[in-house]
Amino acid sequence: MTDASRRDYLRAIDDLAAQAVVLACTEIGLLVGPEESPLPLIDSAQAHADALADVALGVGAAAASR
Repeated sequence: MTDASRRDYLRAIDDLAAQAVVLACTEIGLLVGPEESPLPLIDSAQAHADALADVALGVGAAAASR
C-alpha cells in the first residue's frame, strides 16, 4: 500500500471509459477510496457484506431470491 500504487490505480481508473469501477479485490478498497476516484466505486467486499446482512435479516432483494 504505497502512494505509487495508489497513483497507478487512480491513473488506470481515470483512463477507463466506464460509468463505475468494481473493486473486485478486497485490498483495493483500502488503497483507493471514493473521495479519490473520478468514477463511482463498487467495493465488492462491502457489496457482499451488505447482501449477507440483508439475507441474515430477511430483507431486500438478496433475501427475496432465497
